[in-house]
Amino acid sequence: AGTDAEPRTAESKLREAVSVQDFMGTLSTAEAIQAAIDAVSAAGGGTVYFPNGEYVVEPDQPAAGYLSGGTGSPFGETLKYAIEMKSNVALVGDMAVIKVAGGVSTDTAPQNFAVFYSEEALSNLQFRNIIFDMNGQNNKFSAQRANETLTQENRYKRLHQAAIFFEGEFGKADNVTIQNCTFKNGA
Repeated sequence: AGTDAEPRTAESKLREAVSVQDFMGTLSTAEAIQAAIDAVSAAGGGTVYFPNGEYVVEPDQPAAGYLSGGTGSPFGETLKYAIEMKSNVALVGDMAVIKVAGGVSTDTAPQNFAVFYSEEALSNLQFRNIIFDMNGQNNKFSAQRANETLTQENRYKRLHQAAIFFEGEFGKADNVTIQNCTFKNGA
């Protein structure tokens, strides 16, 4: 910018962000969020904005490392996720709630799952002003969880439910900011 450039406020920058609401319509919530992330990533990075509200997602995408022929994992035979993370993307909410749908995991059919997932080396990720609700009251994952005679590992059989999950040989992140976020599970 030249010397005549006007400083911009954070609010004006956020208005220029890609809003998840722009992708809602015929897509599921998770598909709309993914489409917004993909659009920002294709443009070289930027901000995906979540206006205040609740965004219910269902982790239903099988993680590649867990598929037949994949490398597998010590955490179980399957893992499903809702949204794939990408580098150079800031996810910024107006205290928006990203909530896992109920019934994704039950005591009789426990499911490893994640909301945001990657098996790649990513960088420059931001999560700001978002409430992550794993909806634990409606997503049980071990019929043995109350059995205090078992070790914690055996009670939960190494099942995982995570808001942000990196997995696999290359799954990692550099330069990650998590600011003013809340992580809930609602037992």
